[in-house]
Amino acid sequence: MTLVLLSYGLKRSAIVQKWWFKLCNNLAALITGASSGIGKAVAWRLARSGIRVLVGYNSGSQRAQKLCNEIRRECNIEATPIFIGLDHPRHVNNRFHDIIAEHGPIGYLVNNAGVNDRSSGFSLDAKRVDEILTINLKSPLLLTSAAGSYFVKNGIKGAIVNIEGYAKLLILIFGDSRSRACRNRQWGPA
Repeated sequence: MTLVLLSYGLKRSAIVQKWWFKLCNNLAALITGASSGIGKAVAWRLARSGIRVLVGYNSGSQRAQKLCNEIRRECNIEATPIFIGLDHPRHVNNRFHDIIAEHGPIGYLVNNAGVNDRSSGFSLDAKRVDEILTINLKSPLLLTSAAGSYFVKNGIKGAIVNIEGYAKLLILIFGDSRSRACRNRQWGPA
């Protein structure tokens, strides 16, 4: 049902809005990396579908606040900027439960945040690789575990969506130099 409503972009008539609200049971969607890009688009789509959105950010607090103001104005739905802090994986589980305590039940998690490091793959150091893996892999896994446990414990038929791009992996492994090297045919025969 969710996909049908999202795919066809039904207008929020009073009947659809009531039906959707009952379906969502006022559960919020927590979207990491929602202050820009794909996360921002997901926040808009969910808000237009009547779901309260928790716009997760790390360094984009002004962008997240601006997005929430626009969503509230256009969609007349609750939208709240949320600092998540995925760079500290030991605190992810506690932060997830703090967000629930402050903002109410969550029924949807969209793991979208990620580091897109464009430095050369030949100049990475262990600290930077650890930072990338923490944001792109470790923290989303821990957040997924926290959300899944919360859903099961509370009888919530929630949804978890992980958005990951091949480009992030490619950049992690090769950095920006791989694309130039391929164009210059330095990686072997075509």
